[in-house]
Amino acid sequence: MGQSHKPYRIIHDKYKKKGNASLEEELVRDFDHSMSLNRDFEAGLKKAFEELDPLKTLALFDNIQEEDIILFDMDHRLCHPRDFLVTQMPAPPVSIRPSVAVS
Repeated sequence: MGQSHKPYRIIHDKYKKKGNASLEEELVRDFDHSMSLNRDFEAGLKKAFEELDPLKTLALFDNIQEEDIILFDMDHRLCHPRDFLVTQMPAPPVSIRPSVAVS
């Protein structure tokens, strides 16, 4: 085997889409001070991605329009892509959970 398993990350490249020039300019303005200290930082900033937390991911999935769901090869009358996100984790009641011995 020898493979290291890393957790999956969801990355949203919101600056790549055409028409988002203002978002990219805003990002660059936010890092003006850092870029003045390190010019190499500016080149990396152009390749910036937004790492999504669970709430941002859920908001993105909630904003998928019904007419776009067919692009996922899904029927919007039966399910929505947000249904694939785990939002609740069932846990058994305390009375039936196995006890853990503490040494």
